[in-house]
Amino acid sequence: MARIAIALLVAVLYIWVIMVTMPYRRNVIQQQDLTDYYATQEREFAYAKQAYETEKAKPNPNEEQLQLAQERLALYCWEKRDYDRAVELLDDLAKKRKPAEGAPYSEKYVDTLLRLAGVYRDVTNWKVAEMTYQEVMDYDKKFFENTDPNNVKLARDLNNMGLFYYLKGTSEKEEAARNAILKQSSEFLNQAIKKYQAKLGPDSQSEGIALWNLYLTERDLGNVKEADAIKARAEAIDAKANRPVKAP
Repeated sequence: MARIAIALLVAVLYIWVIMVTMPYRRNVIQQQDLTDYYATQEREFAYAKQAYETEKAKPNPNEEQLQLAQERLALYCWEKRDYDRAVELLDDLAKKRKPAEGAPYSEKYVDTLLRLAGVYRDVTNWKVAEMTYQEVMDYDKKFFENTDPNNVKLARDLNNMGLFYYLKGTSEKEEAARNAILKQSSEFLNQAIKKYQAKLGPDSQSEGIALWNLYLTERDLGNVKEADAIKARAEAIDAKANRPVKAP
């Protein structure tokens, strides 16, 4: 009996020690994961920087390889929040990739502009971000507005503009100014949803993403009933796609 009692006591003490130290152990693991993330980020950034500088230093660099190295470095600068350097690299890259008049559609040019707009948006340079998003929309309209008015690229551009105006609106302290911008967001997002529905059919994942953005806009405008209905539609699309999403 004494041995059983001692064994039980040891087991209880063992469980107690595990439970008491669990928060500390969890914190240590989280800190280790964070340290590993930053270490990996620094290592990848160093590789990207070296690759770009090496390619750039060649007497006759391969232009495509140089642009890819420049793009990769720009994305790491953006991730590290070195926004000035990211803008410098992406702006230069956009100029290099800008197609000549009459050239075919360029995905690389558009992707570069969207990333550049994203950096400007992240630093709340609303004016330049808006101009850059608009530049993408104008470019896409030139290719698709007359021949394929519901092209998903046009819907994407409308969604981007809607999200942009939502973020810009939430930065406004004055209610009237904020609501005016949020209404712009709502208009763009509703247009995006209509195009997604027309092109992809009802309940596409792209529509779901735009609906979540619209939910945020209508919620912050104080349109509670409409926001709840939009949220329900977005959740239904996510459930159908087996993609659980927790509403913000």
